Amino acid sequence: MIGPGVYVHFAFCKSKCLYCDFNSRPGTRSEQIAYLDALLAEIERTPSLDAATVYFGGGTPTVFAPRELARVLHAVTARFVIAPGAEITLEANPGTVDEASLRALRKAGFNRLSLGVQSLRDAELALLGRAHDASQARQAVASARAAGFDNLSLDLIRGLPGQKLEHWQETLEAAIALEPDHISAYGLSLEDGTPLEEKVERGELPRPRGSGSARWVDWTVRRLKRAGYRRYEISNYARPGRESRHNLNYWRNGEYAGIGAGAWSYRAGVRSRNVADPCEYTRLALGGEELVCEAEKLGREQALGEAIMLGLRLTEGIRTDELARRYGIDPRQRYADVIDRLVKGRLLVDEQGALRLTSKGLLVQNAVAVEFLQ
Repeated sequence: MIGPGVYVHFAFCKSKCLYCDFNSRPGTRSEQIAYLDALLAEIERTPSLDAATVYFGGGTPTVFAPRELARVLHAVTARFVIAPGAEITLEANPGTVDEASLRALRKAGFNRLSLGVQSLRDAELALLGRAHDASQARQAVASARAAGFDNLSLDLIRGLPGQKLEHWQETLEAAIALEPDHISAYGLSLEDGTPLEEKVERGELPRPRGSGSARWVDWTVRRLKRAGYRRYEISNYARPGRESRHNLNYWRNGEYAGIGAGAWSYRAGVRSRNVADPCEYTRLALGGEELVCEAEKLGREQALGEAIMLGLRLTEGIRTDELARRYGIDPRQRYADVIDRLVKGRLLVDEQGALRLTSKGLLVQNAVAVEFLQ
């Protein structure tokens, strides 16, 4: 296990992308300032933990000034016990950072940068409603390197409406040429109620096709492997030693403290979520009121099922002996029929004490996960 993490959610962005259903929105400057004070208030009253990672996500944290983000990071490091050499990640979007701001953020203590590039084709960026173009994305990468970020991740999305495989290949080749340390390559998910989904339903845009097919995925895996990136999770690829330690803790069902509007926490077997609306969150936090709107104590069997579900997202799979020690239930006995059925269906491999999904199984991971949660 890597160790617990701290996640801080910044619920504001420059503009709302057409595909996004994350808990974020554009906000006024006064709302943003009050939200920062609310984060600081929540951090101060959150029970401490020994943290191996810190992650500032959103939204777009970099709509806030470097000095403001530094202030929140200082509060986190004062409240929690941050391990030496901890991975401290900041999400950013091109167009919200430059070399000067990134130098200030690097000096403040952030040592990993995750850039929301999504595409390196201008027409696709416009379709997604992104607030940057491909040139700004390339400049953001150059600025990050010049500012001293030697751990850089790029987020990309494939399977856009009307996108052909060769268009995705063009974006991925361009991303590889930027030489990031980590690439997240997600298939587009059309979320209910988003403007992009509504355009597709009205027939204004073609329904996305192909991004989850074996052809698209196999090409992506092989091309990134040839470029030196190992697939370690369904959608994530890294150079050796540059896997996202913060997300690995999630996928291994580790503990984490969530700060901010809509942030989830998982501590001492209890999973909980803060109120989602940023203004309501701010009011409650500044008033010293309860922030948690839902909480659930997981039983051993439920926790085991979730650990298997999350762990099978990793290409290394799960060690059943480790899970048996952790939860006091032998997964090979509890899920014997499920395991046998998935192995016979060539969705799961059982070897050397580990269970891992095959390439075919990774394509239908959500369906496999349901088998362990019923």
